[in-house]
Amino acid sequence: MIGSKPIEVHLIPKYWEGNFTSGASVGSEPVKSWIGVIPGLFPYIKDIVFLIIGLLIFQKRKINNSFLAGLTYAILCLVPLFDIVNNYLIKLIVGRLEGNDFYGVTLGWGDVWSNMIGMTFSIFAIFTCIWILIFYKNIPMIYPADNGIEKQIEN
Repeated sequence: MIGSKPIEVHLIPKYWEGNFTSGASVGSEPVKSWIGVIPGLFPYIKDIVFLIIGLLIFQKRKINNSFLAGLTYAILCLVPLFDIVNNYLIKLIVGRLEGNDFYGVTLGWGDVWSNMIGMTFSIFAIFTCIWILIFYKNIPMIYPADNGIEKQIEN
């Protein structure tokens, strides 16, 4: 998408060679312009999209099964929250850490932009997760009873 050619693809760790790294990666030629930072921001843009989807789902107030509500909240809210805040805090605490996406933004666009993007995404994620918890706390939930018959309980 940005004009860089892939030079290495790592999909499955080679356990038989003692390589126990986790995760897939695609190494590509470095891009020297400002556009080279954008691929590093895509995971966090995806996280923001997931948070917005989670917010829209919970605003509809259609999920009244406690397990399904918790699973949806974990996948669409807590995972993005952890991803954004964890990576941004690593950049703040460690600073120069090759492979950290926010450090990549610092190299490409400068520290001010890196901090603005990291803080904005982090605050949005924290606010959204807390807002959903407050907003959704008085929704009637269905909990499975001991005898297998579901009953409705008001919180």
